[in-house]
Amino acid sequence: MKEITIVTAFFDIARGDMKAYSRSNEKYIRAFKFWARIKNNIVVYSDLKTLEEVKKIRKEYKLLEKTTLIEIKDYLEIDNELYKSIDHVMLSKQFLDFHIQRNIPEACSSKYNYIMTIKSWCCADAVEKGYAKGMVAWIDFGFNYGGEYYRNEEEFDFLWEYNFSEKIHLLEVHKVNEDLPFEIIRRNDSFIQGGEIIAPDFLWAQLWSLVRKNMFALNCCGLADDDQILYLMSYRQRPDIFELHECEWLGLFKYFGNKDFTFIPPKRSCIDILKGYVRHPFNIPVNRKFIYIIRTFVELMKWRQKA
Repeated sequence: MKEITIVTAFFDIARGDMKAYSRSNEKYIRAFKFWARIKNNIVVYSDLKTLEEVKKIRKEYKLLEKTTLIEIKDYLEIDNELYKSIDHVMLSKQFLDFHIQRNIPEACSSKYNYIMTIKSWCCADAVEKGYAKGMVAWIDFGFNYGGEYYRNEEEFDFLWEYNFSEKIHLLEVHKVNEDLPFEIIRRNDSFIQGGEIIAPDFLWAQLWSLVRKNMFALNCCGLADDDQILYLMSYRQRPDIFELHECEWLGLFKYFGNKDFTFIPPKRSCIDILKGYVRHPFNIPVNRKFIYIIRTFVELMKWRQKA
């Protein structure tokens, strides 16, 4: 069984201030602490304040010697050309109106789409600088949201080992089909999970190159989105270097861990579901289709009047 080096990152985009889908920085720290007792080597990219919290947590678990802390003073400077390209596209009202659901981070936050894109940069950089070797996994800093799917944090007190093949491993939350990227972005669908990716060290630079080029390609079409669509596009371009796995949401350790986990996806009551639909009515597919039809009709009428 091969030990896996984990790379993760946290960049403050003030998500706690978002009207919808908000998460405070403190929630991300708690989520990291939930799984941070894992005994693998971890490389963390973040600002100094967050790294101090990470240091405390890993020291508490007696794992500081297996922790590499990389300070990023300005995450926008990692690839400023890429950020400016994404931001320019997302300033367009037409871009926002293209989405059925317009309050999601993918539609309203250029910083969100940017930091999702540079996940593979972090892994490629860790490999290049010698912080990560062999099989390397990206795990989201806020993985598991602090206990929503994996219920027992003490079960992460283990050394994660698994014999992955020497390809880029992507987890499918839905079976990949032939839908166009534009349609997937419009509907805010997900096929590839972005929170967990595994690849041998020599393929991370190639993945970063593919992801970066695909974001620029979307930008040229007046679109932008998060990493999930970029991984799908990359897979379609180079299926020979990828391996897909059907997997429940956040099911990485359940399916590819070397131990058993208490994995129970959250069950919501009818009242909670109703509240969610009231708060986010576009989560109901029929509502999304209806609103998009109305919007399309209005735009068509405007176009015909101008003609």
